[in-house]
Parts: sequence; structure tokens; C-alpha cells
Amino acid sequence: MERNHWIYELKTKWKDDRLLQSFLNKYDRLYKKALEHPVPTTLKKLDEAFQPFFFYIRFMAYVSKSIYFYVKNEMKKRYKYEQFHVLMLDKPLGDECGRTFKEQLSTNEDILSFLERDDRLEQHVTSAQLYGMVKKLTETEKTILTLSIFHQQSDVTIANCLDKSQQSVSKTKHRAFQKLRYGQGGEVLG
Repeated sequence: MERNHWIYELKTKWKDDRLLQSFLNKYDRLYKKALEHPVPTTLKKLDEAFQPFFFYIRFMAYVSKSIYFYVKNEMKKRYKYEQFHVLMLDKPLGDECGRTFKEQLSTNEDILSFLERDDRLEQHVTSAQLYGMVKKLTETEKTILTLSIFHQQSDVTIANCLDKSQQSVSKTKHRAFQKLRYGQGGEVLG
């Protein structure tokens, strides 16, 4: 009987092959029998045992890949659908900040709640000289300074809330700062 040396090298040469090692662990007795008696009948039994095992492994790999690609395609479809059917509140405003309409509404609501309560610039001033200057500012200048300084709102946000242009808010704020800095008589307040 001719010795099939390939069957002896199977476990050592292919030790890193997880598929083959899994098969050999499962059918260890049949493998040892084929090692002891390498006749065509035992080799055929070993081969017949390997065929359904290998088919099962290939089938499971096919099913796994099919599920993976199905889920991937569904995620792509969902992403496209969500991008196409964006809720009105979730649409970007197109400003440089990348804010949405919903975020803008919450900001405007915060500003409107500020305007409804009596939180004025005069309440935050401690210097008597500065208090007199603040009293001389117009209501619009006081509102813009309060929103800008104490509530840290941008000119764009203030403009949107007060129905003014950003340029108008910026100029009004600059003019109010000039009035506070130089006062009525031209002297610089320290």
C-alpha cells in the first residue's frame, strides 16, 4: 500500500487554516483512522465527510455576505431618503455656522424671552458716570448691547430677532460703544 504522505502533513502544514483545523477537530476519529489505514475506502469516507462540512461553511459565508450587503444597501437607501426628505426644521439655514432652523428658533425664543422680561443694561452697570451714559442710549442701542455682551449673541442672531439687517445691528452697536467711550463732552471714560 502506498502511503499518502499528504494526509500526515495535513495537521502540521495547514495548522493556520481555521477551516481545515475546525474540520479535523470535529472529525478527529475519522482522520486518525485514515492515518492508520490510508486505504481508498477510509480516504473516501474522510472526503465524504469533508464535502458537506465544506458546503455548510461556504453556504454560511454566502449568507453572511448577503446579509452584510443587504444591510449596507438598506442603510444607503435610508440615508438618501433622509437627505431628500429632511424635516423643515432640520434643514440648514445656509449660514457659515451650519445651524438649522430649529436651532435658530430656540435662539430666537431665548432672545424673545429676554425681551419680555425686564433685564436691562442699566441693571448691570455699577459706575455712576457710566450709568448716566447708559441712560442716554436709545432703547435699541441698550437692547443690542445687552444681547451682545451679557447674552453673547452674534450680530446675525440679533438682527434676525429684531428684524434688522446684520449691518444695521453692527453699526448700532459700534455707535453705542462710541457714545459710552467718549461720553457727551468728548472725554474718554476709563
